[in-house]
Amino acid sequence: FVAKVEPPTDDTPGIIAFHGSAADFDGFKLEKIGTGEGAQAYGYGLYFSDKEAIAEWYRNTLSSMGVDPQPLKDAGMTVTEEMMAASYIRTSNSAEDAARDWANWHGKPFNDDLIDTFKAAQVSDGKMYKVGIAVKPEDLLDYDKPLSEQPEKFKTALNEIAKIQGIPVVDQFGQSASFGSFQDALSEKVGPENATREFFEAGIPGIKYLDNTSRDGAGTSSNYVIFDDSMIKILEKYG
Repeated sequence: FVAKVEPPTDDTPGIIAFHGSAADFDGFKLEKIGTGEGAQAYGYGLYFSDKEAIAEWYRNTLSSMGVDPQPLKDAGMTVTEEMMAASYIRTSNSAEDAARDWANWHGKPFNDDLIDTFKAAQVSDGKMYKVGIAVKPEDLLDYDKPLSEQPEKFKTALNEIAKIQGIPVVDQFGQSASFGSFQDALSEKVGPENATREFFEAGIPGIKYLDNTSRDGAGTSSNYVIFDDSMIKILEKYG
């Protein structure tokens, strides 16, 4: 499932995205960074995906996954089929993946009813969060593009930061240099948390980057790193 990206209005956010966590909370806070999965490969910020399955994978990975056997029994599974279903649920990235693998193994139809059965049987102490991000996708810096291809407003912002902090300006990084190289240089100078604060104050609210399944051209799913928690509104909590 790929979420629809909607333009902001007075009533709706700019991006609908998802986050999976082992924790149950009512708001996203920058101060809580590092208490979840921990990795900040794309910088210090709050991470989201427009693909629900990716968020679900993080939720399942970070939390303990159990199985409620009753939905499997209600679906008429044999004991052996039920045991295999439970194994797939515990080890798959999502309930949909578990249902697909189980159906392929047993030669059963893979359909919405089977997916719903596996979702009902999947029990986690983690949570899924559907959020609204109050920014348009085009107003996020594209991590996958070199600095030379960034919008002028972002080049200007980065060069202002470079001058203040005494690090190379954008042009000095070279035509193929990435935002990641600039981010690393600034983080080394002032620390990751302060680097994020400087980006936000300079007019860069966050970044977007293609997820691994989209880098080979097979899709267009994006992940987002948001640099200010006031831009995030939880629309739904479930799981």
